[in-house]
Amino acid sequence: MKTLNVRLGAEDERRIKALQRAGVVVSDLVRAAIRDEHDRRLGRASKRRPSEILDEIFAAVPEQDEEGPRVDATDRRAVRAHIRARATRRAE
Repeated sequence: MKTLNVRLGAEDERRIKALQRAGVVVSDLVRAAIRDEHDRRLGRASKRRPSEILDEIFAAVPEQDEEGPRVDATDRRAVRAHIRARATRRAE
């Protein structure tokens, strides 16, 4: 098994000591963090439940206002008029 040395700042060192006093095995904590980060970035994305993925997306994206859409997206003339009006306001 490979050993990994990590330099810690004063704040991280204080946190590690507090965790150790609380009975946390730091090596287990580091292993779990590495596995979680690996899975999040590189692996198991397809094995995650769709509801977990959607919850993550909804948490990252702010909710839309209560008014709903300002224009009917299925009406091309209404969309064109909406875009033209917004572009005109910005240009002024």
